[in-house]
Amino acid sequence: MTRRLIFGLLLALGATAADKKSLPNQAGNSKLSLDATVITDRKQVTDLLGIDLGEGYIVVKMKATPQTLEPLRLSIDDFTLLSRKNGEKSGAFSPTAIAGSAVMVVQPTFSDLRISSTGMGMPIPVGGAGTRTPVQRPGIGGGGATESGTAEATISRSKTEDPRLAVLESKVFPEVETKATVEGLLYFNLQTKSKPENVGLIYAGPAGRLVIDFK
Repeated sequence: MTRRLIFGLLLALGATAADKKSLPNQAGNSKLSLDATVITDRKQVTDLLGIDLGEGYIVVKMKATPQTLEPLRLSIDDFTLLSRKNGEKSGAFSPTAIAGSAVMVVQPTFSDLRISSTGMGMPIPVGGAGTRTPVQRPGIGGGGATESGTAEATISRSKTEDPRLAVLESKVFPEVETKATVEGLLYFNLQTKSKPENVGLIYAGPAGRLVIDFK
């Protein structure tokens, strides 16, 4: 084999390697290889999941393959979706952040009971949460007991679980430490309507920083 032929083969191999790195939907380094597909259309997202998440949700099908000898930690927290139209960003949402059953309830706690002659009436708020709020209570002889208290926010969990939660949890990209290939879905939300070519995915985790452009 002549030197010219060897040199030509090396150039061809170099060009192939360079083309692979520049392919859309892919990114990688010596520690991690990523292959992804983005779905920005609401109907296509609904068809994929079998449920409607609503406006603005974007799903990324992610396949991650560690290239290290030691296990690599992978998490949805490593990924950020970027709109190339206006720079809007979204971190990946956990299933409970989209369809969780936690509800914030604001309830007053009462103290300083005082008798008032203003009669019965509805509570009259004079401040926001955390402020002293006079509330009128029924009293004796047409009078009322005025109490002032502090509104406190508590988190309660609904007895009826959102049926979408089980679907999202079954398909989400897992949080693991592994040497094996991992696949799953990443959920994002952007207010800016986008096509696949208008968004980019940023990975920033233990394997460094990678950027995926979509076609």
